Amino acid sequence: MLKAIFSLPFASTFPPMVKKQANLTSPAGLTFQETKILSFIVSGLSNKDIAFKLCISQSTVKTHVANIFKKLGLVNRTEASIYAVKNGLISGDNNVQK
Repeated sequence: MLKAIFSLPFASTFPPMVKKQANLTSPAGLTFQETKILSFIVSGLSNKDIAFKLCISQSTVKTHVANIFKKLGLVNRTEASIYAVKNGLISGDNNVQK
């Protein structure tokens, strides 16, 4: 039975569109976690959905989102999405399952 359980495919909770996962910071000065969250923002996920996917609290997501906005000099999720795609931080052609 254990063999059957361990042979099951598991879906990754990390978005496939984060570039250069080995780097701890992005060219924009974002941490790896902030870059993952930004990719979920680009995909249109809410803070609640992001928190669920990353197994962190909604308030932690909210803090990361605020840090992203501050570091990039932006004020909302739409601006952050546009910035991320235009500057090559996130590929805009991949979709994350909601």
